[in-house]
Amino acid sequence: MMICPKCGKDIPDGSSFCNFCGNAVAEDLTAEREEPKRPVQVAEYTPYHVNPVAAKLLPVIRSDMFLFVCILYTVSVAVRALLLDFTIIGILLTVFLWILYSKGRKNVVDAAQLRNLSGTIFASYVINWIGWIALLLLAVLLFALLGTGPVLTGFFTTVLRSIEELPNISSSAREAIGVLLGNGVISIILVVLSAILVFTAVAGILLNIFGVRTIHRFTKSLAGNVATGAGELVHTGRAGTWLIVFGILSGISALASLSFIRIIPGGAKCAALIMLGLMVKRTFSEN
Repeated sequence: MMICPKCGKDIPDGSSFCNFCGNAVAEDLTAEREEPKRPVQVAEYTPYHVNPVAAKLLPVIRSDMFLFVCILYTVSVAVRALLLDFTIIGILLTVFLWILYSKGRKNVVDAAQLRNLSGTIFASYVINWIGWIALLLLAVLLFALLGTGPVLTGFFTTVLRSIEELPNISSSAREAIGVLLGNGVISIILVVLSAILVFTAVAGILLNIFGVRTIHRFTKSLAGNVATGAGELVHTGRAGTWLIVFGILSGISALASLSFIRIIPGGAKCAALIMLGLMVKRTFSEN
């Protein structure tokens, strides 16, 4: 005998309708046998715990837009590798983005990969500090050498005269060297070069402090929240904005190179970062 799911009466096996209330028994039983929707699984956390942040993040990392971000970033890193202009940081970010996407397709938000992304961004933050501080020290050294006056000028004058005496130097090059040797042009060039180095180093340090650090702190808070189900997300709006800013800067740098082969990776990275920034702002704008 079967039991009607509506009125609870006993009815013969194989019945399509209940003899007492007329309910369509077959449809109800089919609905009961349907597999329920799988909950969001959070790696390294209670397997079927529905974390609100993870539930919000899951549709993002399994979306076609995130797949496109992974593809664009991979193109950028791959082309730079062909040009021998790649970085370990770029390769690691590419790998972790793909793993995050593949886990998302399996309905899993992997906190470990979010931590890996956070750690890689922090490594980039530290490396940037070293590079920009070294550049700033170089600029300061040039300014200090300018204070020696004739010593520095005499050094570059000797170098230029040695170049001028080379037999295969063209007449136009000799004229250019003659201009550099006259009227204190060398000192002026060194002052301008030092100023450019200082400006570049200071701009890089500020971008590192306010941009890369903000993205790192956001990613770190996101990984912690997904892993533990607790903790407040930080810099959600600013992290998205800085991703867009870095994307624009990457595009400008690519265009400034005036080289088609370098525009490809720069443009791909530009599009990837802008798309990722928009996704962050749209997904976590409420926080």
